[in-house]
Amino acid sequence: MRRSLIVILGLIFFLVITNHFFDRVGREVFAFNVFNPFYLLVVAIITYLWLDFDLKIRWKYKKKVFEWVIIISLFYIILYFVLGLIDGYGHNPYDNSFKGLLINFWTIGTIIITQEYVRAVLINKGGNNKKKVFLLIYVIYILIAINFNYLFENVENGNQKISFLVGFLLPVAIENLFLNYIAMIGGYVPTIIYRLITTSIYWLSPILPNHSWLVKRFFDFFIPLFGFWIIYYKINKKEKKVKPKDISSMNPLKWIPSFLLLFIMIAFIIGLFPTYPLVVYSDSMKPSFRVGDIVLMKKEKIDKIEIGDVIGYISNKNIIVHRVIQKNNQRGNIVFITKGDNNPNVDQKSINKEQVIGKVIYVIPKIGYPSIWFRKLFNYIDVTVSINNRNEVII
Repeated sequence: MRRSLIVILGLIFFLVITNHFFDRVGREVFAFNVFNPFYLLVVAIITYLWLDFDLKIRWKYKKKVFEWVIIISLFYIILYFVLGLIDGYGHNPYDNSFKGLLINFWTIGTIIITQEYVRAVLINKGGNNKKKVFLLIYVIYILIAINFNYLFENVENGNQKISFLVGFLLPVAIENLFLNYIAMIGGYVPTIIYRLITTSIYWLSPILPNHSWLVKRFFDFFIPLFGFWIIYYKINKKEKKVKPKDISSMNPLKWIPSFLLLFIMIAFIIGLFPTYPLVVYSDSMKPSFRVGDIVLMKKEKIDKIEIGDVIGYISNKNIIVHRVIQKNNQRGNIVFITKGDNNPNVDQKSINKEQVIGKVIYVIPKIGYPSIWFRKLFNYIDVTVSINNRNEVII
């Protein structure tokens, strides 16, 4: 156990030095390309040399877990690309050349392989303290995934706290729970396979779906959660440690309709579909809609928008929803003049094609108030809105 603690301290040292020493642009590049993979490779070698045990005996579910991880990983990729039919596709900005692949494998692949090997060995070397080690490794790996420099410099107001919590911390927590569990029962191979497959799409594919960051985090949350549920159910069913009645209620197949409904609801809320909701935070469009209402926004071609339509557009990182009062042509480009129904003056700047995010097609009264109350818990009402969230609006 003493040697395990030394390896754990090595991980903690890695966490500290990457967040306190490599805090400048030049150092961050050096850390990403050289220090991180090299240091973790050394930790993995030390783990191999010091923590010598029979992997085959400990990981009796290795084959089954491996099969399920392959299925879950492929499902992740297929669903990710299929939903690109909604958001569209674009050119992969990452370097797909042979040199680029080698660099990616060294900087990212090495980190994935070494991290997962060390994770699996430490958890299964825990002995009588296996649960405590499981929890400790879980916390350390979550902390390693967090960029604390960015967190302290950029996460200040309520909206940013929520974005960090929902868009980053929860997916990372769920993914590490999934990886810890399959490392405990199946070893390091399934965890390496899962991370390599779900990451390699950015290395290998010449095109990628134009998903927002929130949609990506949505995948990182739900796929590991569903994967954990499936494997946990299969293992408990095989071991017969749970009552048959309880096992039956755990069957993921029985919950697929609920999962699909939840998936559709969340996909709708985060703007994956052509129509998505926005919460109203001011009365500038009264009486058309008021604070607490939800407006349904539909993505619309610019030439289909006419005078009198209520559109949403981006202005200084805020989403504004006002009515079109003029439609002009400037040098062959359509621009709009907008105004809030309850405002005395027109909006100062004309709106171009790149700013428009859609047209209001329906208003649902009052049901947006829970979102407003939730924001107040973070002392947030009229702060800059994250455009990618697309679930709120300053009017």
